[in-house]
Amino acid sequence: MNDTASRESVIAKIKALFERTTENGCTEAEAIAAALAAQRLIVRHNVTDAELTEHRTDEPVVELCASAVSGNWSSTLAGVIARSFRCTVYLETRRKRSKMKTYVFMGCETDATAARAAFDYLYRVGTELANQEARRQRDLYGSYSSRGIRPSFCMGFARGVADELERQSVALMVVTPQRVEDAFAERTAGWGTYSLHTSLTDPDAYGNGRRAGRDAARARSVEGQLGICA
Repeated sequence: MNDTASRESVIAKIKALFERTTENGCTEAEAIAAALAAQRLIVRHNVTDAELTEHRTDEPVVELCASAVSGNWSSTLAGVIARSFRCTVYLETRRKRSKMKTYVFMGCETDATAARAAFDYLYRVGTELANQEARRQRDLYGSYSSRGIRPSFCMGFARGVADELERQSVALMVVTPQRVEDAFAERTAGWGTYSLHTSLTDPDAYGNGRRAGRDAARARSVEGQLGICA
């Protein structure tokens, strides 16, 4: 196979991965795994955005709500996922004072769908792993208070996801399309800002969460399942 045919094969594989969505019958886990796998293929083969946009130029800019979540660490997770998938994100204003938070991803339809799936999946993984970390600490230390373990672990998890996705985004030179930025500016004109803060009380849990976040964002085992190992 010559270089041109090989590159066309890679691009076709990436585009096929972008089609693995929940709307096309995949589970959420399969959809996010496919989106992350596509991003890694793009990095590995230095595929430019221009080579991929042919099938996306006519896509509408949409706003997709993720599942309602709790925990202030979700703000960091939503922000890094939006940037990594060429989207913008905002907190639904009607709920920003509620304990439950709903993030809205705005972007071209393929990107926003992937971003929403990524957020829902990684938030769920982070929460489950934080619960496991708290149980592990209780088993080790008995009466040791686990109050700060979950939020510290989740903060680390979000940072670990950011470590991996931001590294890939820099390599890809990911840029949010101008029409998405313009739509976001119009949608949020006159809105104020809202900051969410989480206290770090357990450095060990934070470190464990950061490593878990990196692993979750890489999802290396999925590559073999999708047949795209290097």
